[in-house]
Amino acid sequence: MFGSKKLTFPVKDPMLVVCRIEGSNNHARELTALLDFNTTYTLMYAHDAIYLGYSDVANRAREWREIFPQKTPYVMSFRGIERGIMISLKRVSIGGLAAENVTTVSLEAEPSLLLPYDVVLGRSFLNNFKVTYDGKAKSLSIS
Repeated sequence: MFGSKKLTFPVKDPMLVVCRIEGSNNHARELTALLDFNTTYTLMYAHDAIYLGYSDVANRAREWREIFPQKTPYVMSFRGIERGIMISLKRVSIGGLAAENVTTVSLEAEPSLLLPYDVVLGRSFLNNFKVTYDGKAKSLSIS
């Protein structure tokens, strides 16, 4: 974890933020992200992962599972249970908070135009921080 900032968000559905993701090739993308504590991994689409330098995700997860079963976990996504290819993002940040080597699953399917986000920031990102829920103020703080 880098930085010492504290971010506070009003609790709403969905919890959308802008995040910056840096890849293995030193390219970066700013994407709209959904904060989701119920998702084990951070999830992203293959086209974003490829741009960020993770060319392995161009392979199909179902073909990889025979050779690299530990790198092709099943995940629950908005489309149901899917299999993706696991990568480690160099750096993911929201505001002044950043985490390195964030375990992420790249999903094969193309993004839905109906979704208001590009990435799901799951527990593989959020576990790098202290997360506090204030029920009275209906807010969520990450520090």
